[in-house]
Amino acid sequence: MAAGDSLVHWTKNFDKEQLLFEIPKQPLDAWKKAANGADFCEFSRYFFSKVTERHLRYFLEREAANVLNSPQEVSQLKEAIASRIDDISRHAFETSKITQSFSAGWFNKNAKDSLPTDREIKGFLNHVFEKLREELGREVVHGE
Repeated sequence: MAAGDSLVHWTKNFDKEQLLFEIPKQPLDAWKKAANGADFCEFSRYFFSKVTERHLRYFLEREAANVLNSPQEVSQLKEAIASRIDDISRHAFETSKITQSFSAGWFNKNAKDSLPTDREIKGFLNHVFEKLREELGREVVHGE
């Protein structure tokens, strides 16, 4: 779902000439504008912010279901989370900032001139998710 959100966001905000469901003459033309480190890091940051946001909401709701005593309390918590979703989204976006500069550097090293290998992509994802885990863990320890 985060990937889908990111694709729609990128299409709407970074490629004004491309309509989401319009078929370009050459299928990859719609993505050529993203084939640089700057746009890749923006796309990555948005994607990882959406992953973090969805992850946080999922675990908040799951933990609440274990602690709360009634469906009514769970419903009230969901409403409270929904009312604070902008704060959660903003926090996820700021947390994902740690991926931004790494993404640009990785792209320029591994994907600028050719498609990266599956191993390189897995290494990228492992590194980014580890950094996000560290950041979220640091916030839990410091109570931020």
